[in-house]
Amino acid sequence: MAVLVDLITPADEFVLAEALTAESSVRVEIKRVVAGTADVTPYFWAFGDRLGDFESALSADSETREVDPLETTDEGERFYRVTWNQAAPSLLTAVADAEATILEAVNDDGGEWELKVLFPDQAALSAFHDYCLEHASTSGWSGSTTRRTHRSGVSTASPTTSRRRW
Repeated sequence: MAVLVDLITPADEFVLAEALTAESSVRVEIKRVVAGTADVTPYFWAFGDRLGDFESALSADSETREVDPLETTDEGERFYRVTWNQAAPSLLTAVADAEATILEAVNDDGGEWELKVLFPDQAALSAFHDYCLEHASTSGWSGSTTRRTHRSGVSTASPTTSRRRW
């Protein structure tokens, strides 16, 4: 049974941290990240007045291996494909190792990411949780906050479970 989890994580502990710090006026919406065996290649939209500066910062980001702007709209929105390095343990590698899919990730202000992550089953969610706990102690992560968990159309958000830190 698939499990959908809404997470909040600090921007400096997720992807694009360097680029968003350099250009915090840009809004980013990541759509459907499915991790392969070696690469994580998301597609995302960037919105803002300083997309050129954001793109320069994105290209210089130490976690970025390849930046490919695919489309620019008349409204100045830009659609990107980016391949990230997965050398160090991160939330992204935790998602990849759990064979989960990031359905959506939004960062409005550079402060934190709101993510919707789909896990194939409860065992994958548990593996993700264990990975985060294991690497939090060695990598300095402060962790992610679980806002809501959905199983088979039933939301399990409650004051006791919805704000658990990983």
